[in-house]
Amino acid sequence: REIKELGRGGMVDVDKISARRFHLGHLNLQIRIIDENRRQLEERINLCRQAVIESDQDVKVLEKIKTRKQEEHNREQIHHENLEREEAWRAAQW
Repeated sequence: REIKELGRGGMVDVDKISARRFHLGHLNLQIRIIDENRRQLEERINLCRQAVIESDQDVKVLEKIKTRKQEEHNREQIHHENLEREEAWRAAQW
């Protein structure tokens, strides 16, 4: 639009028109580069987001395993203590 206005005044400043077209082309190239960079970053963010989700799921699995192992250990400990008490009681009975 500016380029058309520059040519309306009767005298055409070819250098100004050429400089503005060059600048416009350069800006359009920068826009395309920025759009491509943004697209690539969105892909990376999505991959990172997926990795976080998978890691979170892995942590939950590990926490469940830890809880089960702790409960199993507690049951074994109680069983062992009960056996010791029973043995002590039997020894006291003899």
